[in-house]
Amino acid sequence: MPPNDEVVEKAKTAISETISDNLEVVKLALNVYDEFLFILNEKERIEEFLKKEPFDRDEFQAEIDK
Repeated sequence: MPPNDEVVEKAKTAISETISDNLEVVKLALNVYDEFLFILNEKERIEEFLKKEPFDRDEFQAEIDK
């Protein structure tokens, strides 16, 4: 098929539009979970907190209330 064949050109256009549309959705989805990224470090933070002694009830309650 010649590169400028109408069917080929329409297919290229359709594919390019589909890719562009999908990339726009991906851009939107990239930051959906940003507000929850802190959870990835919570286990470490809590383990460090639990190593503190003597234990203080008010400090524990403050952590729970966060």
